[in-house]
Amino acid sequence: MAFALLDAGSKRNTILFFTSRLFPNLSSSFLFSSLCRRKAQSVSSPSQIQTPPSPKKIPFRVSANGMAWDDPYHWMCNTSDPDFIDYLHRENSYAETFMADTQNLQKTLFSEMSSRIPAKISTPPERWGPWCVHFLQNLR
Repeated sequence: MAFALLDAGSKRNTILFFTSRLFPNLSSSFLFSSLCRRKAQSVSSPSQIQTPPSPKKIPFRVSANGMAWDDPYHWMCNTSDPDFIDYLHRENSYAETFMADTQNLQKTLFSEMSSRIPAKISTPPERWGPWCVHFLQNLR
């Protein structure tokens, strides 16, 4: 392995060098962990930092094929449970808050992706064995 002779700092610099060669328009700050670290440091007071919501854990034992394991999140199978719906609302709120500074990028990416998707599929689905398949024609 090429990195076996390098120390941790050299290994990181080498990876960033190769990354910058593969993606010349991106700086090393594109790494998600470094962005999160910077974002956490830029918040002025600890009261502004919102912690991710954690779902409740209810003990539940599952057994199948002679094996047994605990599944504390089995209660999430019931999608009409008010606690589950409340948890999803808290999770969505956290995600919106965490990603608030990327709204412009999200809009740009959405418009670019939607412009590349054809507005209409040209054929109705046809049964092909157990599947329904859309046969697309060259639209462009």
